[in-house]
Formats: sequence, C-alpha cells, structure tokens
Amino acid sequence: MKKWFPFLLMVFISARVCGQSDLERYLSTHHYSFSPGDGPGPALSDTLVRKLRSYRVILQAEGGSHYLSLYNDLSLMWLRFLNRQLGVTHFFFEFGHSADLLCNAGLANGDSSYWFFARRTMWNDLYTYNRSRPEKNRLHPIGIDFESRRTYVKALRLLLPGGVPPPQEIGSTLNPVLWGPDTLADCKAQIHLNAMIKKSLLLYQSTYKRYLGDGYADFEQIILNPGSCKDVLRNRNQHMAASFLAFDARLQDSIYYGELGQAHTVLNNRNVGSILNQSPGFAGRVCVINMYCDQCSTPVEAVSNWTFKKIEPDIQRYFLPLCSTGFTIFDLSNPSPAIDRFRAYGQFLIIARNQQ
Repeated sequence: MKKWFPFLLMVFISARVCGQSDLERYLSTHHYSFSPGDGPGPALSDTLVRKLRSYRVILQAEGGSHYLSLYNDLSLMWLRFLNRQLGVTHFFFEFGHSADLLCNAGLANGDSSYWFFARRTMWNDLYTYNRSRPEKNRLHPIGIDFESRRTYVKALRLLLPGGVPPPQEIGSTLNPVLWGPDTLADCKAQIHLNAMIKKSLLLYQSTYKRYLGDGYADFEQIILNPGSCKDVLRNRNQHMAASFLAFDARLQDSIYYGELGQAHTVLNNRNVGSILNQSPGFAGRVCVINMYCDQCSTPVEAVSNWTFKKIEPDIQRYFLPLCSTGFTIFDLSNPSPAIDRFRAYGQFLIIARNQQ
C-alpha cells in the first residue's frame, strides 16, 4: 500500500486541480456586471430571457439584510424587466394581504400615504411605471405572509363601506377599526383585536357578507390568516407557500416574481422556494437568484451571509475576483459538474459589493 500512496496522492491532487480549473473556466464566461438603476445590459438581458422563460416563479433573495437600501433599485429592475420581457403582472414580498391592499390602493391613485410602512421611493417609481403600461399589463403585489400591526387596521378600514354604519350585532366589534389609530401599539394588541373580530365573523358571517359586499373576501382573508405577528422568528415557510398557491389558484398567471429573505429561498433547504419547487404546477419551475454581500452595510443591523456558510470560502476565492463593479450576476443554471455545489443553492447568484 505504501508504494501506491504517492501515486494515489498525485491522482487526487491532479483531480482537484482539474476540478478547480473547470470551475474557474466556467465562471469566467458566465458572469455579467450590471447596474440595478440602468437595468441588465444587452448580453445579460438575452441570457435572462432565454433562461427564465421556462420558470413559473422567479425568486430574488434578500441576502445580507432585509434593510439594505439596494433592494429598492434591484426590485424595480426585476419588476420592469420581467414585466416587459416575460409578462409578469403579480409579485410578492414578505408581507400580508393587508399590506398588498394598501399598496395596490396607492398604485391605483398615486396616494403615497398608503405606503407609510414600506419603501416609499420604490412604490412611487412603480406607480409612475404602471401609468406607462396598458392596464392589463400593470404590476400588482400579492401578500402571502402574516398581517402586520402597521397595516392591519388601515386595510380593514379600507374595506368598510364609507358612510354606512355597521349593523348593530357587529358594530361594537368593528368600532376599533372604524375609530382606532391606523397602526396598533404592538403585536399583543393586534392578536387580541383579531381574535375578537374572528369570533364575531364566525358568529355573524352572513351579516358581514351583506355589510361588506365585494370587500368581504379580502376582509375574511385578513382575519383568517393562519400566520401571526408572533411569527417573525418562527418557521412560516409552509404558511407562505400555501398562501401563494391559494393566490395562484385564483389568478392563474403563467409567471410570478417574488422577493423574500434568503432563509426562504435557498433551494437546498426546506423553505418557500423548495416547497413551491416540489408543488404541482411549479415542480422544477422555481428559479432562485441568491445574493452574497461583500463589504455591505446598514445602520439597522450587521450584514450576514450566513446562508452561504458552507460555500463562502469558495465564493471569496473564485467568484469575488471576477467582480469589478458594484453588482455582478453569475449564471449557475447550466448542468455543469463544476458548479453542482453552487447550483444546489439557486440558479443565479448576485454579488453586491460595497453597497448599503
């Protein structure tokens, strides 16, 4: 055995070097610099249209931190591009149905007060963009997460008939919605109010239907949301996936765009992305665009690439040297053995450098 050891060692080293060369060779021809503000250039656009048209869900991961401002321009870039090139009209973020009702109300009339809880600049730009598009091609958000205390009351109030007092049997229950503040004090207050309304709704369902009319279905969806404001740090992947599939059953769009925290997208974990990627109608048709942040910062929290812990040394060694601008996207969608371990996380990887 001893006489064979040097030979076997040489074979192992040669195979490893060869593998590294294959990886470097692949990455050198499958990366593109871009600017979110300017959008994908011609070469990247052609690649994206060709690669993305076979998918039904395009998931952009919020890597590093939810609070990086870079996502304002990046979200707009994807929404405009996918709307024009692939016909996307519905998209989702990490918020509930109450938030999407407010965002859609603002997109309908340009009233930015409906976006008091969100990225005001992005929604203003999206409103302007929508006005340039035919009505049937405009973009609209759908809410698949739990209801936030910041949007809950204002959205419910939006559904109540203006100037029409509620029937006596449900009047006292709806008073906090009619006369209360737009934003609830805390999660506990929201849970208490929702439990009270839910009890009344189940008892007087026919009364609510008559009173709310066309707004009843949206009202019921908010009140019966199985998620909770206590779920911020809990596993809510199954809930969000089920909520999305319920929206799809009604909308039946051919393709959607979504933006979620990276913990909900990395394909080799059990999360929204992987659940949808195994669901009827979506099996094998979920595309994930992950994000790795290099020297990024936000005053809200420390930026972390924890979802890439196992492959981070290779990202730093092989990917980062190819990144000469603020944003570089790597196409990992090809069936090349050299990128198997990276493609397992998602079909594309964006590296953002020195961003906030």
